[in-house]
Amino acid sequence: MKGIMKKDDPRQDSSSPIVSMIFTHQARMRCFVRKTIQPIVGTMQKGSIVGTLNDVDDDNEDDYDSEDEFEALGGPNEIVNVDRDDDELTTREAIFERPDYLDDYEKLPTGDKHDGYQTEVILGGGKGFSLPRFKNGSVLEYVITSDAINIRLLIDGEVDEKKEKYIYYVLPGDEFKDIGAVQGRYNVTPFNPIKLQNNTYQVAPGQKYIFYVVRHGQATHNLLKSKMEKLGNVLTGKKDTSLTDEGKQQARRSGAKMASLLKNESVLAPGHLFSSDLKRTRETATNFITGLLNNIDEASADYKKIADVSDKHSLIVLPCAHELAFIKSGNCDAEQAMLPTPPENQTSCSLSNRDCNYEGHFDVNWDEYYRFYGSSTRSKMCKTCGRRRCKDTDMVTEAIRIINDQTGMNTVRPIRFAQGTKRTDGLKTRQGTWMSNPYGGKRGKNTMRRRKNKTRKTRKSHNRKRITRSKPKKSHKKVKNTKKSRK
Repeated sequence: MKGIMKKDDPRQDSSSPIVSMIFTHQARMRCFVRKTIQPIVGTMQKGSIVGTLNDVDDDNEDDYDSEDEFEALGGPNEIVNVDRDDDELTTREAIFERPDYLDDYEKLPTGDKHDGYQTEVILGGGKGFSLPRFKNGSVLEYVITSDAINIRLLIDGEVDEKKEKYIYYVLPGDEFKDIGAVQGRYNVTPFNPIKLQNNTYQVAPGQKYIFYVVRHGQATHNLLKSKMEKLGNVLTGKKDTSLTDEGKQQARRSGAKMASLLKNESVLAPGHLFSSDLKRTRETATNFITGLLNNIDEASADYKKIADVSDKHSLIVLPCAHELAFIKSGNCDAEQAMLPTPPENQTSCSLSNRDCNYEGHFDVNWDEYYRFYGSSTRSKMCKTCGRRRCKDTDMVTEAIRIINDQTGMNTVRPIRFAQGTKRTDGLKTRQGTWMSNPYGGKRGKNTMRRRKNKTRKTRKSHNRKRITRSKPKKSHKKVKNTKKSRK
């Protein structure tokens, strides 16, 4: 397929990669990319990964109107936005992924315009830059080793709606061939491959994880056009929306494109499948895998591997893969508290809803999800059940932990390693990072603290007689207020 270079073929590596597929959402993908490239934002403006993302004409110059969007992380309430003129198709606009209908009843103060930009005060925002969007059914590839993270766009997906103010990613070289962009329905920009140092994930030397991150197909809430429709949806809209018939076909067509890449040996067959807690990603998974299997040889090893995953293994509901509002600073999970959650992003599943345990030909496994959120869901979290928080992790970190637990690769105790601490498992130590913490949250930290302090005390042996204190005598007994006492 055009835009996918075979020289980056993961099959050429002598190691055996662990391949997974995550079905997630638009803003989640943008937040994840934004968070990944955060270490180089503001330090290498031109010629960097950030500059490469936005250098459309290959002139080594940034195509944004101002360098303000590349400044390092600023104050907690500062957002740089773009005041776009609809007549200027080449002008970038800031895309803050909060639902459009929120602007209908919450007007935000704006600052002075400067070089086509304006500063906008957003609740929970942060100073940063915007990222273009991913189309329905688009697929990103994340290759993670102990030293590096490589990201590239494999499938750019489809968009049927008319969204003139939106900018979507396409494969490099296809920015002038996209039919929707030619017709003026939306704007496009290429997603050039990204490579940066791995300072985020704990990966053993010689190990490689490959994640294919897929955006869901068109859902019913994506068809809302007018402001009144969107405002009505936030008030009385349906929770946990499903795919439209077109959205299911989009997922199948993306699966067919993935099959072509598989035949060309540009990608590997996934051995683990994950989805978010929202129905539209589970529906996308079933249709995507159907389109994939329908377009590869049933006698091939890839077909047997994928069929084995879909028939004998579960579709795992992955914590922190749900939809959310895009925050320019990249701290999307940490800055969601002040933003209302639209009904389409609220899961309808619970422990008592057995219909959520199946989706098409998949068994849906919620075990890791409920364990993360303290035997509950993210919308009904129990504050005293040892739940964990997405601001302290991300979906790939959780996926790696789950995979390692299933394969018996997690041999490290869930403790924090300070800088300079020696380790015996061959893994690199990252300052200020946590290994898997099954306790989670404040309760987990308190549990670990109590256990640490308890080792310093003298423990009583089980066969020693228990020393008890004499109970103080009560000075008086409380008289019960009964008919007999009143007599």
